[in-house]
Amino acid sequence: MNILVLWIERLWRTKQSPARRHAVWAIAERANVKVSGPGFPDWTNDLSGVENIQRIMPDCHAVLTYKALAGCEFGRVNEPLEVSKRWLTVETWNECHAGFPGGVPTMHPGGGTAAQECRKAGIRLVVIHHENDRARMWDVEDYGAEIVHIPHGASPVFMECRKPWSERRGVILTGVLNEEHYPLRQRWYRLIRDGRIPATQFSRPGNYSPSIEESEKRVREYAEALGSARVVLGCASKWKYALARYPEVALSGAAHVCDLPDAVAPGYDDMLHAVQPDASADELISAVEYTLAHAEEIGVRAAARAEAEYTTAHYAQRFMDAVSARM
Repeated sequence: MNILVLWIERLWRTKQSPARRHAVWAIAERANVKVSGPGFPDWTNDLSGVENIQRIMPDCHAVLTYKALAGCEFGRVNEPLEVSKRWLTVETWNECHAGFPGGVPTMHPGGGTAAQECRKAGIRLVVIHHENDRARMWDVEDYGAEIVHIPHGASPVFMECRKPWSERRGVILTGVLNEEHYPLRQRWYRLIRDGRIPATQFSRPGNYSPSIEESEKRVREYAEALGSARVVLGCASKWKYALARYPEVALSGAAHVCDLPDAVAPGYDDMLHAVQPDASADELISAVEYTLAHAEEIGVRAAARAEAEYTTAHYAQRFMDAVSARM
């Protein structure tokens, strides 16, 4: 199968969203993949999207896109709806909640929703990474799109950086601190700050990096931090998402103590020790103590489940199955 990955070059090169690139690279092991779009040397902005694709990949079967068809401040494709009329267009979504109103910077251009963005581009196959986003995307079916859920998979780098249990130490907290979006993570942070949970914090990089090489360096540093820890403190976010960090922590072999996302994919409860996000401080502390005492057992079980079902290879195969079924 020939798949054109239609991306805006600046976002492909600098957006600190490496899970998307890792998925594309895994898909490229199963299909003939070409990455192009506005800003790439082989893309001509004066031509339509159809004309560009015909020139770059004459035997194209499907188009996997990110932002390029709907367009954003970094670039856009001319006559995007004509692309969706000619080829199977696919867009993958990490988060489908509404953007912020009033011109505040948002992942969705103009502060709209993921569904509105798909409709604008005429996307025919909408891949959601979180099953509980289906209700937020239902109206794309009104114009004929299909929705399929494919859960996140973790890159092999998280397995590569996995240390033996005899070399692992302590508890870490990772990710952005934002009480509105990640309430449990903020509670973990306060307990660490107040000395009630002995742990260190690994800060997430910003939303953009200078290059793919720098982005991958940051990913490896993150993987090394996970692979060196006994316990990782997590949070499903206010939207109760099965975030990419769930399989990433599991594949690293660490014991993950966090809340369960909504619409849990099969086997997710094997990849963590679950807590309630509204648990008392004493209950959270007890959960960490329990997880530390049973860290190897929990971590080994989590790693086995992730290796069996939730790597980027599994993601890519599910993606190929979904596309092939609609060709």
